[in-house]
Amino acid sequence: MTRENPRARVPRLAPDDLRGVPNTGVTGTWRLLPLDCQGGPENMAVDEAILTLVGEGVSPPTLRFYTWQSPWISLGTAQSSHDLDPIGISSRGWGIVRRASGGTAVLHRGQLGYALILPADHPLWRGDLISSYQRLAQPIAEGLARLNIRVEPAAPGLMARPGDGAPSLAARLCFCALGPYELLDGHGRKLIGNAQIRRRAAILQHGTVQVSGGQEELVALLSGADETERTSLIHFLRQRVGSLEEAAGRPIDLEDVAAAIADGFRQVLGVRLAAGSLDADERALAAQLARDRYANPSWTFRR
Repeated sequence: MTRENPRARVPRLAPDDLRGVPNTGVTGTWRLLPLDCQGGPENMAVDEAILTLVGEGVSPPTLRFYTWQSPWISLGTAQSSHDLDPIGISSRGWGIVRRASGGTAVLHRGQLGYALILPADHPLWRGDLISSYQRLAQPIAEGLARLNIRVEPAAPGLMARPGDGAPSLAARLCFCALGPYELLDGHGRKLIGNAQIRRRAAILQHGTVQVSGGQEELVALLSGADETERTSLIHFLRQRVGSLEEAAGRPIDLEDVAAAIADGFRQVLGVRLAAGSLDADERALAAQLARDRYANPSWTFRR
């Protein structure tokens, strides 16, 4: 069976692709939140709090950047917690949290997180899921180009799974899979993973930009795997996952990546970004969600 080329050339969004879309859509004003550093439950809770309140018309369209206090592992919303060894994770002093979005496990270390939250009727969400991934890949790619990092989008027909010939354990790790229009370095290695949460009134796309390091340390924390399986998966990850620092050949600051991606949104979409902060309602809801859901073992280990 022939494997699909993940770097197959895909059409860019033409300038007139948004013709007829009201200016209040793409070219409106979004709130830009500064780079934030929190634990796993807090990061996931803030994302959901903004999503909820944008849906209620309380919060404005928002672009958020964040990183993680110490290493955390996030599980996909439907993933079995038995895929990982919680004792091994705890022994390293790492945390584990369950996302509200899909996919499988991600090690959050050496990464920049981003979240874009817009009303569900925003033109960037027009059409199917793959169309929205394509539209949002372009400003991120433009931002990385400002750091002299050239990327290419993965092919649109990919189904966010590891593909033929992958080790069986690869299905447990999100960066082993390629989704449509996820961004790759010049060697076809994944640099950014994305996921969406779609609700009736608002939609969120969040993702992780691998700035340094990789995902190989996760392999030691998979449950029920023998040494041969682990070695095979490490080899697969080395071929499949890259980082911005590897692509650029130099150290890169997270603040610079956030600023470059924000500029990419301004340039490609013509959107105005206004610096802002979380309001009292968002902080209160995020604190409640962190306490009752994302820091609650009954949520994390519910599967």
